[in-house]
Formats: sequence, structure tokens, C-alpha cells
Amino acid sequence: MQKKFLITFDFDGTFYPLYPYDSEQRLILSTARVRGHLNRVRAKRMVLKDRQGEMALGEFNRRYHDLLSGCTHSQIEEVAKELFNLVDPKQYSLLKDLSTKADLAILSCGTENIIRAFLSLHKIDHHFFQVSGKSLHFNKGSKPDIVCTIGNPEEKRAAFATLKKNYVHTIAIGDGPTDIPMLEEAELGLIIDWSGEDTKYPFETYSDLHSALERCLTYLEKAEEA
Repeated sequence: MQKKFLITFDFDGTFYPLYPYDSEQRLILSTARVRGHLNRVRAKRMVLKDRQGEMALGEFNRRYHDLLSGCTHSQIEEVAKELFNLVDPKQYSLLKDLSTKADLAILSCGTENIIRAFLSLHKIDHHFFQVSGKSLHFNKGSKPDIVCTIGNPEEKRAAFATLKKNYVHTIAIGDGPTDIPMLEEAELGLIIDWSGEDTKYPFETYSDLHSALERCLTYLEKAEEA
């Protein structure tokens, strides 16, 4: 155990606002653009169904794999750049201070390749000792293999529960229902609602990441004094 404190983050909707698409929806649409009209139609239908909340995570992961035929590293970088442009880099400025006090990790149902590319663009990748989600492995075939470490909210909770055994104090930050199990496991759970719609959750809610990170710093400072 390097530090007494652990802070874990969700990615999609937590590090950037979900508008109009999340990272995996963007990758599906980007891949489909070079695969012909029929694939573009299939991709758009899937993304619409997912955005409307009509697709279970299991079904999403199966169709995600199918629609990633032809996906390339450059498309992952393209999606990361799109996400990069959504948020002022100042939102992440406090991560440096937090990383001196706490071990930082990302536990997500999203795609690690996109997450790592995004963190690298912002030059904040070195602050995180772990990034877990689903990983795309490219081989000689046209479709990348998917290795899924975290595929649903319960697996996210379990991953957090395993990590927190090594720490005295824990914080978890997410953006919505799929993060609730993880937040319930934490000593302090925080929600980020970029939309400002004030959705009601049984956790402290912030309208941007910077404000949530300020809360983390204050919390850790008080814990150190106790």
C-alpha cells in the first residue's frame, strides 16, 4: 500500500459530459463511417437504442464487438481527441495534488484503449495506477478481440471492494446509476452531473469535475488531521 487514500473514478460522463455521445458510441459511429451504408445504418440504430436506455449492458457488449469490425488505432485516437475538445483542461488540474495524497484509479464499463488515449492527450495518464474496463486487442483479423474486466455495475463494485481493502480511506466518483454500487462501497461517494439538471441521487452532486476534486482534497486534508 503506497498511500492511505484511494480515489476511484468512472470515465464516461465523469471525465467529460455525455453529449451527444459517449466514447463507445462515438467509436461505433466512427468505425461504421468507413464500412458502407448498411453498417452506418446498423450503427446509428444501435447508438439510438443505447442512448434511449433500451439496451442492456450484455446486449450492448455483444453488438459493440460485432460493429467494431475494421476498427483501427487511429479511430480510437480520433474519438479521444473529440472527447478532449469537450472539456477545459483546467478541470483536471487538481489531479496532480490529489495524486500526491491518494492512489488514483479508473474503474469503468467503457473501453480502456479510449480512456488511456484520452488521459495521454491531457497528460494526466501518469496520475493513475490502474485503468480497468474492457480492452481491445488488435490482431491480424478485421475485428479486435475484447477482454472484459468490468462489464457491469456489480463487477465495478467488486473491483472497488477488492482495491479498498488496502486503504484506510476511500472515495468513489461517478455520474449515474451504473456507478451507484461502487459509490455505496466507498467512504465518500460523489456524483458529477455536467448537465446541471440536478438529478437526485443519495450522494453529494457536483456540476463539474473540478468542484468534485476540490471536495476530495478537503476531505483528505480533514482525514489527515483526524
